[in-house]
Amino acid sequence: KTLWEAISSSDNLELFHPHCKSNNSISWERNHYFDNLIYLNNKKYKSVFLKKNKNSGNELLISTLQNKKSHVIWRITETNNLKSNLRITIYPHLLATWPKMLYYLPLKFIIEPRLKSYLFCVISGLNYFLNETKKVSKNHFGTHKWFS
Repeated sequence: KTLWEAISSSDNLELFHPHCKSNNSISWERNHYFDNLIYLNNKKYKSVFLKKNKNSGNELLISTLQNKKSHVIWRITETNNLKSNLRITIYPHLLATWPKMLYYLPLKFIIEPRLKSYLFCVISGLNYFLNETKKVSKNHFGTHKWFS
């Protein structure tokens, strides 16, 4: 329940995302969830929530101002000892228009390592926020080439 509340509340990224400059809700009403995210390097994104499944996760599209959309899934699962796990899966737009034969190497050696680094920071920030009940500082877990 605590994890769900942290990831589903409006403007939540400002509390735990170490590369977030601002996160502002455009609409936060039932079945109409939209927000804006500005990273520390001033890159701007819009999130459109496709699904909000209470206590189990979110599914959304995040897009740049050029409307390049990445599909993002936040999934909560309970473990045997009444703890929760969070998995974030990102289907990036970066190479979506490339032929599969050409995007494999950039995906495996550039995009995936940077996404893993990024997700480590986000998950670590969320863990810090939930355990310490303090807002995460900017770049708390290090800078990121794409977002700091």
